[in-house]
Amino acid sequence: MTNLTDVGVIKPQSNIFLGSVYICLSATMFALAGAAVKLALADIQPLQLVFWRNLLSLVIFMSWIALAKPQTFREMKTSKLKLHFIRSILSLLVLYSYFYAVANTELATAVLLLSTSPVFVPIIAFIWLKHRSAATVWAGTLVAFIGVSLIINPSFGFNFDWANISGVAFGLAAGCLGGAATVSIWKMSDTESPDRQIFYFTIISFLFSIPFAIYSWKWPQLETFLPIIALGIATTLAQFYLSKGCSVAPADKINTWNYISVIIAAIAAYIGWNESLSLLTISGMILVVGGAHIASIVSSKR
Repeated sequence: MTNLTDVGVIKPQSNIFLGSVYICLSATMFALAGAAVKLALADIQPLQLVFWRNLLSLVIFMSWIALAKPQTFREMKTSKLKLHFIRSILSLLVLYSYFYAVANTELATAVLLLSTSPVFVPIIAFIWLKHRSAATVWAGTLVAFIGVSLIINPSFGFNFDWANISGVAFGLAAGCLGGAATVSIWKMSDTESPDRQIFYFTIISFLFSIPFAIYSWKWPQLETFLPIIALGIATTLAQFYLSKGCSVAPADKINTWNYISVIIAAIAAYIGWNESLSLLTISGMILVVGGAHIASIVSSKR
């Protein structure tokens, strides 16, 4: 069994902290994106929202590169185009699967199923990369997931009809696909810079989202473009910081910090919508932080 340490994918221990910071920044951006999604979906369908999100991400990223560091365009040649396609398609499928789950089952259940993504990372890394994650990764991920369950507190109300069954199935698929997307980023990060990753990700995602948007096209109302723009900015930064994190540290050790987004959402609900922070929620937050810390522990053994 090949360990990724032997092939240079695992980064130095000193980068675990920096990678965790990047993942926390990514999670924060994803949490902000969630609020924008909620506002935008009041007007347009998920298929159109994914299209507009991808278009805005493409425009924002290309404009930033053109203005801030145009020389980067000369560094976009890649030998891992296949991996860029895999990452982009997986990320698109996550969005479509998650939106379908939200539409066909309880929101809390859909969010919890999407939150299984870090659980799948060590499993997929073992199957795809032949990498055996440390026991601390498994333990920390489990502890953090229990914390997320306490925060979200789904009712698990379930009707055995096709809509509910398919909603749960697609929610779980979103979690699995999200884990696979993270591993694909990890796999390419030894040679592909975050700028190059986002360059291909924004182009490929936009092109693939066009046919789905045309299927049931509707122009958004003028006021809907504000949350769409916010969504484009937030998700572009989220993807960038995710790529940055995976470029400096092993994804299985830092990806559990993605659960910080759930904590941020709970705090935002408390501040903005006067929702209470129960003892159960606070206990969940503590478990999330503790579990993420356990997962990121690096053994002194080589």
